[in-house]
Amino acid sequence: MGAVGGLIGTGLTFMTMWKSSIFYVEPGHRAFKFNKFSGIQDNIMREGWHFKMPYFERQIIYDVRTHPKQI
Repeated sequence: MGAVGGLIGTGLTFMTMWKSSIFYVEPGHRAFKFNKFSGIQDNIMREGWHFKMPYFERQIIYDVRTHPKQI
């Protein structure tokens, strides 16, 4: 029973780390990463799936679509 519990615990830990290390940028949006040690990174990420280091980086997603303005 101990080996099965350890295997399940390891699998859940791996899945949690994997889920927190990827993020998706939707079409019409851009993102950049904020690192807790070095600050804002220079590269801008386009739409799609991207990786980050869990607990050390955070994605900031913003809207770049044009919106009609009525004058």
